[in-house]
Amino acid sequence: MAVLLVVIVLNTAIGFTQEWKASRALDALMRLGVPQAQVIRDGKAQHIDSSLLVPGDIVILDEGESVPADLRLIEVAQLEAVEAVLTGESLPVLKSIEAIKSRKLPLGDCRGNAFMTTVIARGRAKGLVVRTGADTEIGRISTAISAGANSKMRTPIQRKLSRLGKYLVLLAIVLEMVNVGLT
Repeated sequence: MAVLLVVIVLNTAIGFTQEWKASRALDALMRLGVPQAQVIRDGKAQHIDSSLLVPGDIVILDEGESVPADLRLIEVAQLEAVEAVLTGESLPVLKSIEAIKSRKLPLGDCRGNAFMTTVIARGRAKGLVVRTGADTEIGRISTAISAGANSKMRTPIQRKLSRLGKYLVLLAIVLEMVNVGLT
């Protein structure tokens, strides 16, 4: 009985820990949004709430700002962006307006794009909004995490613990039957 209790407690603790970590990661991703964006609309630069951005808007990026949406860069001046939130690379990446030759490039190699929640380390740029909200790269990651947290898929350790629990129950039943048979 003690072994079964340990297996149940261990399985519960692992499940709770994984759910808690997924929840924290999802909350952190949700807080990464950029509240304001400087855009050119009707020929004038203006600050708007970043949630009001739509594909086709032209966004102005300055040093120290976070990128409010996924952008295709159309003008750059010594632009470098820190993309650690997406790629894990801690060093700033030099950006340019060169054309993308393949749609299957890793994010770190997309020099002509700026991605939502990355930070401009140096320079200035203008970019055309191509994706917003959940369609952005960070939005896709957030969606994948929330889907993973809500899915009924079990991790390998959860499957092994479940199998171990079943074997232990079967062993306990067999041992009890042997015990009853001997008395």
